[in-house]
Amino acid sequence: MTILPQFDLISAEAIQNRATAFLNTLNPATRADVEGKIATLKYHEAVGCLSPKMYIGKRVLDWEAGLGGFAAAFFCLGASEIVAIDSWVTKSAIAPEILSCNSIEFQQISIVNFVDDPIKLDTKFDLIFSNTVTEHISDLPACFDAIQKILNTDGIYMNVHDNYYSPCGSHDHGFWFYGDAGQVVFQGVDCWDRSEKCDASADHRVKLLSAMPWTWNERLEARRDPTACVTCPYFKRGQPWGHLKSVDDFPYDFDNKSFFTLREGSSLNKFTTFQVRQFLVEAGFRVDKFHRNRAMNAVPDDLLECGFSALELTTTTSVWICSKVDASANATAF
Repeated sequence: MTILPQFDLISAEAIQNRATAFLNTLNPATRADVEGKIATLKYHEAVGCLSPKMYIGKRVLDWEAGLGGFAAAFFCLGASEIVAIDSWVTKSAIAPEILSCNSIEFQQISIVNFVDDPIKLDTKFDLIFSNTVTEHISDLPACFDAIQKILNTDGIYMNVHDNYYSPCGSHDHGFWFYGDAGQVVFQGVDCWDRSEKCDASADHRVKLLSAMPWTWNERLEARRDPTACVTCPYFKRGQPWGHLKSVDDFPYDFDNKSFFTLREGSSLNKFTTFQVRQFLVEAGFRVDKFHRNRAMNAVPDDLLECGFSALELTTTTSVWICSKVDASANATAF
């Protein structure tokens, strides 16, 4: 792999020239994705969660790297070597221009199995990065333990966690997603308030049936009743925080197993912000920086009455900057 010199010997001009040359090799869609990921990393820098000293000239691991957008972004920003691992994405899905980059290595492997290789323990990382990964992992303690083993003594683990208790935390993105003015907004048609009723949302439902079958299916379609909109799963999921308000009827309103909690086929662990912190601390990390990104949506009174806090309900993602705790410092605690 091509290894850059240390941070203080790399010029900004050299990094920019390398990034420009690399970006020019990408097709428009891939380039737009990588540039978007660069902008995201720059946002993390702007709020004080990330620093160039964490990655320029450093060895970076991108955990659950997906199609490699962030791995390519770190390359463009000056990382010397990036290892990108993902437990399900295959190399065939990744843009060949990214795969051919000498400084980026891809492996289809889980973090736990990656660390099981004794060689990995001898070549540790300066920065380990995970973006909206940990909300999908059922055994976070095992994963955090693995990360701790392959992080350099003075390294940083940066975790961006997607909060289940936000307006779109259920990942029901056919109904709710980020919009303008810092709000999470409804993506469908409010047919319950229109004279046409179900006919008004027909096109949206057809789109969901085709593009997001885990979100909307024929069973839910059959339960529609234009004479009783408030009982309709489309209506319930069209309300802010619908996944929390529907808790008593959850198996019927969210009938795909991917929405369930820590069961076979589920994809959301639904850990709270506090629980994520607890797992990190128990794995031997110190939280050096914590940042909340928040939605501007008005918090429903009925959820506050259930015991949720407005802070947790409006937290969309939380960012954790962690370093390793000196094991000897805690030796007397056990």
